[in-house]
Amino acid sequence: MTSNSRVEVSSQALKNLREDLKSLSSNLHDLYEALSTSMTSLHEDWLDAKFDEFEQEFRSSKEQIEELSEKYNEWADQYLPPRIEIIEDIEKSGMGINKNK
Repeated sequence: MTSNSRVEVSSQALKNLREDLKSLSSNLHDLYEALSTSMTSLHEDWLDAKFDEFEQEFRSSKEQIEELSEKYNEWADQYLPPRIEIIEDIEKSGMGINKNK
């Protein structure tokens, strides 16, 4: 960003997005853990080889939940903070959003 750039987003909006991503990541991780626990419990009652087939088919969907959780967390912790800092610096310089369009 050049020093004369005008920002079209506030640092607070990005901070809110960061918190939303962290919350969503946590919720998805909790869902992943709940599914894992449910599968373990189900396996205690489902004793034939069909369970293994079911578990194999279901595993990729379950793993996608955890991957998405990790990706949201990565965005919140690695992608957004430096951008928030840049926007805060621009806001301090008076080049932030002009709300009187």
